[in-house]
Amino acid sequence: TPRSSRSRAVKSGPGRPPPRQPPRCQVTTPTPVPDLAGAGATGGDSDRFVFATTEPPVGAVGGRLWWSGDYGRSWLDATDRLDGAFEAPPAGAPATLKGVVDVFPQKLNPLRAFVQGAGRHHWVTDDGGATFTRVAAPGDTLGWYADFKGAFHPTKGDWILTKARRTACVVAGGASSPACAHDLFVSQDFGRTWANLTANSKGAIAAFVDFDWGAALTTASGAALTPATRIFATAYTDPAAVKGPYPGWDANIHFVSSDSLFKPSGSRFGRASHRVAAACGNQVEVVGASLYVAMPATCPTHPDGSPRVPPPGVSRSNVALYVSGDGGSSFQQVCLPSRELDLGYSLTKTHDSRSALLAVNHDEADPAAAAAPAGPVYAPGGGDGGSVYSLSLPRARAKHGATDLSRVEGWPGAFLANQLDEGAMPPPGAGHKGRVAYDSRVRTRATFTGGGRWADLTPPTTFAHAACDRCPPGAAGGECALHLHGPSRWGSRGARGGWPGMGGFAGAAAAAGGAVSPLSKCGEAGVWGGAAADRSARGHRLVGAGCFVSVRGVSADGGRAAAGHHGGQPQPVSQGVWERLAFFGFAAGSAGGRHCGVVAAELGGLSKGAARAPFV
Repeated sequence: TPRSSRSRAVKSGPGRPPPRQPPRCQVTTPTPVPDLAGAGATGGDSDRFVFATTEPPVGAVGGRLWWSGDYGRSWLDATDRLDGAFEAPPAGAPATLKGVVDVFPQKLNPLRAFVQGAGRHHWVTDDGGATFTRVAAPGDTLGWYADFKGAFHPTKGDWILTKARRTACVVAGGASSPACAHDLFVSQDFGRTWANLTANSKGAIAAFVDFDWGAALTTASGAALTPATRIFATAYTDPAAVKGPYPGWDANIHFVSSDSLFKPSGSRFGRASHRVAAACGNQVEVVGASLYVAMPATCPTHPDGSPRVPPPGVSRSNVALYVSGDGGSSFQQVCLPSRELDLGYSLTKTHDSRSALLAVNHDEADPAAAAAPAGPVYAPGGGDGGSVYSLSLPRARAKHGATDLSRVEGWPGAFLANQLDEGAMPPPGAGHKGRVAYDSRVRTRATFTGGGRWADLTPPTTFAHAACDRCPPGAAGGECALHLHGPSRWGSRGARGGWPGMGGFAGAAAAAGGAVSPLSKCGEAGVWGGAAADRSARGHRLVGAGCFVSVRGVSADGGRAAAGHHGGQPQPVSQGVWERLAFFGFAAGSAGGRHCGVVAAELGGLSKGAARAPFV
């Protein structure tokens, strides 16, 4: 392994857990807390370690790392345990490349976590966060430009994949240069050392674009469908065709797979480092037992190499989606009930891990429709290999590269979405003059049938603050509903999702209003297993479990049971969970210091008198 890819085994902590401290109900942070992370309920007390990241301060792209070793009862700023977290970046790199970008607890070993830095080093912990070891970024690359999506192997706890922009990009004179392309790196010792898979290929791969572990492809029972070493990737094979880090849809990018870490010798493909599984394959996504590949709609061939006739009016910005149910041996084109061409897709895995709900960005011909921050959601059919879809929900809100569509963990068939009201859409031919204030015409919808039927959320009847009640006086049933913020409201730092099999748990911005209500910042909060990230007029706070905080309506019993505050009365939520709804991240805000009291709910579990309501 090159010296530049070896770890600097520097212990940046004291080598022992911090002294015990009494629980603190809240800790003020200098910047907002966008996310919490934990290893999950893996048995015993392994879920006691919780991490929180803050948004960057002025002059940095990374924030600070906060740590709790007692289920969120108390919080400590752990940034000082990270050797060099805010040191000056290397010569030639932007001065802002410092701080913590993200933290990734390892589900296979709850004592482990990987902390992504913005500069040329990261950190790992093997003791739940008591100490951290500084490790070099792969290939001396810059962490801010690294991608850890799907990086951690599902069954091999030491294995990590990451895509990183080449170091030469710092002096290449612009991110559009081919020198700014990406290499793919693998670590088999949890980030201590790295191998460059582009170099492994001996010239067969010129640059990587996307990646995923083949072992993420599983049956409904969780059994792997590929060898542990299988890597799916999209890549340039021709050096002359390589573009910068954002090439757009490009017929020169191909979907490839390798079982040998892209080394030619010893490969199941003979002397080749990989096989081309689909020409023109630009993006790859593993969703349970299904393998999705997106390619330019102008591609002249199908994935199997047979001739393909592009549809009329297609352009280089249009894309087509294919799905494989046999690990990439064969593909079928996804069929949607729409005449529109497509610009992009967002996939949300179904609970049976066989397929995904599909949010689509169509290439609408009408300018006003194209400008609307919304797109349809399609649900998969059965018995067709996952290629045939039907319309599930029109006009799902989509903005900032995110669609307000998320799966409710622990409740098969349950999903949440935000939808633009039909009246918000301008009539055909209205042009740009037909644009409206879309944020004032949004409603939250829920399905408990896998997308077969959607309904409004039942609003609460009492509020901690009257300003949060937007319902018209005397509103009849059906004229008022509960409205929640979703990922499109948070920008790029939404929640990463929860772990299946636990009780459904929700915490988010909450306001009640007419059936069509403005998105409100009244009471934005995130709740996760009794710990909450809170932003208000009094500052940015981490709310410790074990504290009943009426301003946010979050309570907990020893970090094990949280409660939603409903009109001043605590309500039971879920027991013993480190589970988070992907829909409800830790964006936060304020409305003159007044916050809605209803911010947490156990789906189907909150009691309301003698009745039981799905949402409160």
